[in-house]
This record gives sequence, C-alpha cells and structure tokens, in this order.
Amino acid sequence: MVDAATWKNSKTWDAGAPGGFPGTGDNLWPVGSPTVAADGKGAYLFAWVKGTLGRDRLTVSNQDVWVRGTDGRTLAVKWDDRKAAADPDADETHPVLVKGPAGEFLLVNERSKSGEPRRIAARLITVGE
Repeated sequence: MVDAATWKNSKTWDAGAPGGFPGTGDNLWPVGSPTVAADGKGAYLFAWVKGTLGRDRLTVSNQDVWVRGTDGRTLAVKWDDRKAAADPDADETHPVLVKGPAGEFLLVNERSKSGEPRRIAARLITVGE
C-alpha cells in the first residue's frame, strides 16, 4: 500500500478523519490522482496527492504532490516519501510522471493559488536526491 487513512472510530468506511489517521502517521488525507513511472533500472517512482481534510469532511485543502521511490520487484521503499511541491502556499494536484533520457523524472502537475490563475508546473526529480 502506498498510502492509507481511516475514519476515526469507524469500521464502515476506509477513508480519513480529523485528529489522526491510523496508517498514515501524518494526519493527511490521500486524495488520489496516482501516477507511476519506471526508471528502466528496476525501480519505480510513485506520485500522488494528499492534503488536509476540512471540517465538513467533504473538502481537502493544502494539497501537495508526494513521491516515493520503490524497488521494482518487491515494491520495498528505496526512497522515503517526500513532498514534491515547489510552492507551499498552492494546491498541487493531478501529477504526471515521465522518465527522462538520463534517468531523471519529469513531474508535471496543476498548481492553483487563491486569487491567481491555475498553472501547470514542472519539476525534474532524481530518485535519491
């Protein structure tokens, strides 16, 4: 499993809840939009979005793209979860990963900030950086 969250004290819906999500350890809600790319050398890079669940339990804010590098055979973590967001004040969503010619990955995602137009952002990521 890449990420998980569970409603506090609920046995009916595997999701998340304010005040702590068993299985995550970071109190963040995995929103989804997962993507993955192989490095061509036996490893994968995963990217997905997680953020803070609103009090209404219907909205998620402070969304950021997270990445994790794994072994290609066992999916054991080779590179711990890391926030890939470049702007801490923006919601970053809809990630796409593509492997580059030198083994790096291009991460492209949507970035939105209150009062500003939506933008498409790009960042190069090297597994192990």
